[in-house]
Amino acid sequence: MSRHAPRTSGTLGIVHRVSDAWRVLVVDATGSVPRIAAAESLPASAPERVRETLAAAGVDRVVQIVPASASVCRTCTLPDAGDEALEAALRLQAETWLLAGTPPHRYGQTVLPKADAETSRTGLVTSWPETADVEEAPVPAGVPSHWVPEPIALAALLDRQRPAEPLLSIDRARGSVALALCDPAGASIRSTHVDLAGEWTAAITRVVLETALKGDHTPAYARRMAEQAVSSLGPVGGGASACLLPPSILDAARRRLERAGGDAAWWNTYGIAAGAALAATGPMASAARLERTVVPARVSRLDRVMEVASRPRTAAIAAAVCLVALGGVPVVLSGLRLTALQWRHGDASDLAAQVRESRARLAMYDTLEDRSWSMTKLLGDIAASTPEGITLTNLTISLDQQTFSARGEALGRNEDDARGRVLLMQRQLGETDGLFSSVSFKWDRENNFGAYGFTIGADVARPFTQPRYAIDRDFGRWTAWMRQRNMPPPEDEPADDASGDGEPPAEAIASAAAGGQADGSATSRPATSTSGGVGRPAADRGSERDGVDGGGSGSADLGAIPRADRTAVENGRPDRSPRELIGGSAGGVEAGGIEARTGAAAGGGDVPEPLTEAQIATFDRPQVLDYMRRVSNARSRFRGVEGQEELEARLSQEFELLKARLREVSSTSGGGGS
Repeated sequence: MSRHAPRTSGTLGIVHRVSDAWRVLVVDATGSVPRIAAAESLPASAPERVRETLAAAGVDRVVQIVPASASVCRTCTLPDAGDEALEAALRLQAETWLLAGTPPHRYGQTVLPKADAETSRTGLVTSWPETADVEEAPVPAGVPSHWVPEPIALAALLDRQRPAEPLLSIDRARGSVALALCDPAGASIRSTHVDLAGEWTAAITRVVLETALKGDHTPAYARRMAEQAVSSLGPVGGGASACLLPPSILDAARRRLERAGGDAAWWNTYGIAAGAALAATGPMASAARLERTVVPARVSRLDRVMEVASRPRTAAIAAAVCLVALGGVPVVLSGLRLTALQWRHGDASDLAAQVRESRARLAMYDTLEDRSWSMTKLLGDIAASTPEGITLTNLTISLDQQTFSARGEALGRNEDDARGRVLLMQRQLGETDGLFSSVSFKWDRENNFGAYGFTIGADVARPFTQPRYAIDRDFGRWTAWMRQRNMPPPEDEPADDASGDGEPPAEAIASAAAGGQADGSATSRPATSTSGGVGRPAADRGSERDGVDGGGSGSADLGAIPRADRTAVENGRPDRSPRELIGGSAGGVEAGGIEARTGAAAGGGDVPEPLTEAQIATFDRPQVLDYMRRVSNARSRFRGVEGQEELEARLSQEFELLKARLREVSSTSGGGGS
């Protein structure tokens, strides 16, 4: 118990049980100096009056006195040092003397205040054994009650005084004796239990004499001190109690305790109670807070956990759980992690197989890239970048030089229109995600059909790249067969709006398809022409026999490459649309008619609509050339077909009219004849 505990404040009730009465002091400790508010002796047979007196005074705390016969007291000499060193030394003395035999709530320790010219300090250790029974006074409900040993109350009266006379308190009914005796080393304080029922003076003389001799007093001085103490007590009845205090002690106590009695009789009655009040409100407060029973302290959750964990059985269980956790938790966590990865990414063996397959495929692609190219793919990429209105007559791909070059013809209304188609092809070749680079071209002369020859070339930078073409350039999904029959693009990827010359507008395709469903006629885009020397179609050879030049020559026949639609409006016929002017796959022939069936039986292709002489007279040179090619192709397909003599005759007549119109427009514009 720390000697630096704060002193008690508020209203304090002191209860001292003696052989014949309850002695009660009410002390007001709110000021700097405690003040006695009331002092009353109550019969020993009326303990309830103690409760009533304390309740009426409104005490905040009660201090009851443990008699000297029920307490044990030891004094020790300590060096004159600081408070912390004194407290540590006194704690060591208490532990050595008590040997853990007394619980902490039943013992107290303190150091006497230093007197003048004193070279050492006196330590005091008191205990209240659990075997010593003391009658307890009833206190008001809710008011805490503490205990102070009688030797501590006597030491509080001694304070800094060192008188030659002893301080003595006796209770004959209880055989209780408390003694404080000063000596050259400081002071000796003693509590004992002796038999005072018979000749009590001899017992008191023996106690004083023994205490004086232990304090290094001479035997003669010790005897005189004992005789003087017995004579000062005077006659004490068999059940009486007395308190002997020297005059110097009384004077000092009156200064420290206001409203204390001024005569020796008052101090003889309330002296021990007054000392307990001084102890509870002064520097010895820590030794005046003993408890009869253990007061349960507030235990935090951490303390409870530590207490439970400190038990051997709990520690063993915790150790076993930790071992299981160290061995099993990582396995469980790894299993959960594996399950999550398998749920998210699939089986690891399947992923490893896919990785191996991908590596093998990449190795194969690297080998193919070093040794060969897919010519079919490159031809498809070049065809996808060739706009309608351009015919390629020759194509050369060099694997060693990683280049390609092509010759062809661009058909247009004029030179600017034809060059625009070539420029569009140059731009589309450059928009292949790096497949082609350094695209260049040069022009050639115009032929008799109004087509402009050109040569185009580029570097094949990334031959294995798969460009993402718009739907109007993707002939894999929107095939030429579908386009010729005005079929819309696939539904999974709607066609983009056409932006270049010769690209099929989505609105025109949709309107043509809707019109075909409404009137029951089959319409399609104009047929595309094919040119080239080797493998040239029979229609071109037929046109040559009739005096029409089919175009330039080349070293390879590339098949049918899309041509541009003719969109010129017939002069004087504003009510006709460009598609009506050019004609569809069936021209003016009704669906299911004999011409349509015969044309399909003869190999397919479109049949030009019937032309009148007035219509032909309004055509310009490009229109004449276009219709001559179409009429020549149709006449070649139906020549000699049984049942098509009338159609063949109509086509021959229209061809002659077109030749005549060609000579007229050529002579008018200054060009050559047919």
